[in-house]
Amino acid sequence: PPQRLQRFKSVRSELEGMSSATDKASAGSSAPGGGLFRTDGGAKASSGLDTSDASIAEAWSKVRSDAAPETWLLLEYEGKSKLKVKACRSGGTAELLSEISEDQVFFGAIRTKAGKFLCIMCTGEDVGGMAK
Repeated sequence: PPQRLQRFKSVRSELEGMSSATDKASAGSSAPGGGLFRTDGGAKASSGLDTSDASIAEAWSKVRSDAAPETWLLLEYEGKSKLKVKACRSGGTAELLSEISEDQVFFGAIRTKAGKFLCIMCTGEDVGGMAK
C-alpha cells in the first residue's frame, strides 16, 4: 500500500540521517565489547531476552567485519523471549526495510559506509498489545 511505502521511505530517511550523525560523533563512545551485541561474552543488560543462539553471534561478527560482505542483520522473536536471526545480508537500508513486516517486533543492526554501527528496534503497527 502507498501508505506503508511512504512510512518505509520516512524510516529510511531517518536511518540515513542517524547514520550521518553517528559518523560525525567522536570515536570511543561505544560500550565495551561492541555495543548492544557484545563480543566479549558479557551481558549488556538484563533485558530478559535470550540471545544465546550461536547464529546471532555469528551474524553479528559478519556485520562487524570489514572483510565480510554482510552489512546488516535482523532478529525476530522465536517464542516469547528468545531471539533468532531473520536475515543477515549485504546492502543498505532498502534491503533491510524490505524484510520488516507490520505484524512483528524486530531488532537489528546496520554498518554504515563510514564503518559505524546503528542498532535498530522496530515494532510494527499490527503487533498485539502484549507483544509491544
